[in-house]
Amino acid sequence: MPDLARLREQEFRAATEVLRIEVAAICHHPDGGLAHVTLEELGSILDDHADGVELVLVVDEDGITGHPDHRRATEAAVAWARDRGVPVLGVDGARGGCGQTQPRVRCWFHGPSPRLDRYRVAC
Repeated sequence: MPDLARLREQEFRAATEVLRIEVAAICHHPDGGLAHVTLEELGSILDDHADGVELVLVVDEDGITGHPDHRRATEAAVAWARDRGVPVLGVDGARGGCGQTQPRVRCWFHGPSPRLDRYRVAC
């Protein structure tokens, strides 16, 4: 059985390449552990990696699958962006059985409506 953490990192790296995301970091928090990390601490991680970012890309507030880490990461990214006046592009899909996403995708914005062709993106 493949190491799930290594597989997720490979998927993450492949997604950032496809989306042409210039700045991406994996912080290696334990699964299920983000609920115990303050928004300030998560924000400082973003400060360390998101210099010059003009748009933050997040999954929906429910974390798409409802996973508490995904929900907390979105909460922290939205709070960080709001405090700095950086627009947020949120992407979500309707959940199906066992947390699987449906083909429908919805986008939403916080902050000024971005022009996606000109932003450096953090995700």
